[in-house]
Amino acid sequence: MTPNTPETTSIPLDDAEPPRLHTKCKTCRQEIPLHCTGLADLLARFTPVQDSVLNYLAIRDIVALSRTTKALSGCVGIVERTQFNVNERLKRFFENPKAFRSLQAKHNIVIGGTFALGFMSRKYLNVNLQEVNTCLSDELLVQQGAHAEALKSFLVSEGYKLTGTRPTPTTPNHLIIMVRTNAQELRRVAFVELETPPFSGIRNAAFTSDVNFITWNKAYSVFAYQTFILQEGYLLKHVADIAADRTLKVWDNIGISIAPIHFQDALQLEASTDSGASGPGSKMMRKRLIGDRHSWIIYLDTDGIEPPPFQDNSFDYAGFEVTTSIKNTIFLPSPGPFPPFDHYTIKMTVLKSRVLRHEYAFADRARVENCHFRDRAVMQLYALPSEHRPRGFAQIFALRQMIDLSGIGDFVPPGGWIFHDDEMVKMLEMRYPGAVRVIERGK
Repeated sequence: MTPNTPETTSIPLDDAEPPRLHTKCKTCRQEIPLHCTGLADLLARFTPVQDSVLNYLAIRDIVALSRTTKALSGCVGIVERTQFNVNERLKRFFENPKAFRSLQAKHNIVIGGTFALGFMSRKYLNVNLQEVNTCLSDELLVQQGAHAEALKSFLVSEGYKLTGTRPTPTTPNHLIIMVRTNAQELRRVAFVELETPPFSGIRNAAFTSDVNFITWNKAYSVFAYQTFILQEGYLLKHVADIAADRTLKVWDNIGISIAPIHFQDALQLEASTDSGASGPGSKMMRKRLIGDRHSWIIYLDTDGIEPPPFQDNSFDYAGFEVTTSIKNTIFLPSPGPFPPFDHYTIKMTVLKSRVLRHEYAFADRARVENCHFRDRAVMQLYALPSEHRPRGFAQIFALRQMIDLSGIGDFVPPGGWIFHDDEMVKMLEMRYPGAVRVIERGK
């Protein structure tokens, strides 16, 4: 027996107990199945080997490995179940990660930026907020008002102090930076207060590779194939708006190459004059949902997390359209031989109504949903006693077929007002049958 050969420990066949069919490795002293037929079988059956090997592979290599043999087809699932511990990652920023995630659920707070990208890459990405003033810096997305105030209060309770605010590039929002220092380290948490729910943060991204989110119970990479398999990203803003001299170097260091648009779409745009339709076979230009089959979604462990007090699938059903800057404008031929600089752009319609507690996003104008819930609100307004009706009620509804509710901006619904978010969810399920997985982890 050579020094590197595992010791075989077996039990005689006439013993009262059945034989133990394993070997013991001299190096790690772990038991290994005796009848492994090769590396694939060992990876599939021996957990320590799985952890050791898969931990060093990039996601695209794990996907490639899972396609080599049936025995390894579950590698991606193994990694998703064992190597995405968000609580452990959050310990770098919060004393009580589960309390933060419960806050996420209650106040619809979403993690983005370098934390989300690093989490899904299984790496720690360190991008200095003082050096890179781009969408890469945005860590948390939260809607302004009560939700943002709750987040600030939590951060203060965790020892963070406000150090400043600054405008985010190419958006009207503000990036708020809070810092916690101790003898060992300095930690920054940055968040953006949005006018609309966090799903609308997709419109602020400058690169497709930066469209990654972590909610209280799931992690999403919306352009997963491009980001993790091709290791490519594409512009969602004009190159002049992204501090390219610094930002592109950051992406290169991360290992992702950036292009304006995919060359295939560039060819299709040249061949087509239809400004409303994408070319056949485009991997990018289409109408989508954040939670659709093109996104990579990881179900997180929610043990000890307080679930939200409302249905939270509006994030999965948030619709958007990927088009290009040329197709999204009225293109007039320039005097020169070439069209303007082109890049992808994201279109999204955010719907809000007096009879919906939450807001919802659509890739189109959502005319049916807008009209339906407007009419729901009109019915309730008519049913109110005169003393509870909004000011100017008669003038607003004088035009029976052209009712505009924008004139009741200060109206506060009285007690007993009925909201219809459950109906909106049913409409979304009918609009996108089977497009979003509704199962929870472990079911």
